[in-house]
Amino acid sequence: METFTFEMPSAASITPLNFLINISLCAVASFILRNAYLALSRSLTGRHHIGHIIPVLSLVTFLVIMIVKSSLALSLGLVGALSIVRFRTPVKEPEELVVLFLAIGLGLGYGAGLPIVTTSTFVFILAVFMFFGRRSKLPSSTSFNLIVEWSNEKCKLANVIEEVGKMSKQLELVKYSSTKTIHSVYLRIGADDVSEIENIENNLRDFGNDLTVVFSESRPML
Repeated sequence: METFTFEMPSAASITPLNFLINISLCAVASFILRNAYLALSRSLTGRHHIGHIIPVLSLVTFLVIMIVKSSLALSLGLVGALSIVRFRTPVKEPEELVVLFLAIGLGLGYGAGLPIVTTSTFVFILAVFMFFGRRSKLPSSTSFNLIVEWSNEKCKLANVIEEVGKMSKQLELVKYSSTKTIHSVYLRIGADDVSEIENIENNLRDFGNDLTVVFSESRPML
């Protein structure tokens, strides 16, 4: 009975043509992963700061593997370097962590000179990701916390709520505070897309340049 085996190519066996093929496949696969993540991610705000680093992360991993696999000393030096590196990017969702691991896996696979195994596995994982991503779409809008502060006396609370209500599927007044100079309202709104948030902000700017708008993602509205 035949068994499926493969050998890890050595650094000396990697030709310039193989290098160009592997790095090109790594770039293409990482951009496909980026586009799939941006299209299927459930996070409206967090996906953008993660999405744009996916191709860079894969290519950096590819470079590191290409360098260290030819030398035991370099690989040990990499372990020491990684022990002092700290990543400060917050990972809020499990899917963000999975996508980052997959991006690193692409760089590892293509950097190790295994394009067939890496591509086949990536296609299978991507198909699974797309299948479950479409099935787990949010049934309704996503909730956002909106804080608006202003000092223009001509702008009233009713004006702000009316303007936000025109472009929000759901609107809930959580808190309102007012002093002689500063007025502040805390609203919970529903939005399906980041463009809706930008429209709300642009329309609120008509009340004055001193107005401050702060958005933060909240729990899903079911």
